[in-house]
Amino acid sequence: MFCWTSFTRTNPKAALLSKKLSTPSDVITGKIRGSGRHQRPQTLWRSGLGAACQQSFTVIITDGYYGDLSHKPADIGNADGDNGEPYADRYSGSLADLAMYYYENDLSALPDLVPASKFDRATHQHMATYAVAFGVSGSLNPADYDDSFGHKSTGQVVSWPEVTADRSPQTIDDLWHATVNGRGKFLNANNPQELARALNDLMDAISEILIGSASSVTVNGDSLMAKSKTTRMSIRQVTETRTTNGPVM
Repeated sequence: MFCWTSFTRTNPKAALLSKKLSTPSDVITGKIRGSGRHQRPQTLWRSGLGAACQQSFTVIITDGYYGDLSHKPADIGNADGDNGEPYADRYSGSLADLAMYYYENDLSALPDLVPASKFDRATHQHMATYAVAFGVSGSLNPADYDDSFGHKSTGQVVSWPEVTADRSPQTIDDLWHATVNGRGKFLNANNPQELARALNDLMDAISEILIGSASSVTVNGDSLMAKSKTTRMSIRQVTETRTTNGPVM
């Protein structure tokens, strides 16, 4: 069977290396919501791309802490609240809730034929969420936790903090939480070299999940559109005045 894979790059700011570390939450949440809606197979079917075995990925790339906490989608609620550890928290309308909403809800009435993997066992049409944070860190350090999200020293499962202030470190915790809920991967980079490695690691992680050469990739981003039977990313050199805008081929 020949299937399409939908890949949406979500860059909340046009300049990845901008000096301004202030990404409004309505921009990020709007991008995630738009990605989820775009990746509904019935939407892609209208353009001839959708299929019951379609795999869908969203990648968030940010260099800032989001703000405007008043922007909380009313119809999402505490989407992860009933999912148990390490997914659940007690808060509503977060990025993590959006990621969970588009992960656990079936985006189509098509048969559930999405290939499962060791990272993502869901077979219904859904969206997986990945993220790269550049130059910003949360109050939690992902490196302190194992693959089951237990703390390496205490064994305690990660406890997600509430985001109570604009542009706070907890917004990056929320971004990491979104990738956990979306069965994706969170990567952090503090310099251009680490950013290039993080982007390559991210593409490698997604490539592991793709269903091989039978899957064709559709990329929908700020300025990216491509289709191919393999996923490759070339990263241009990053400087303070240039952004990564390498092609996905």
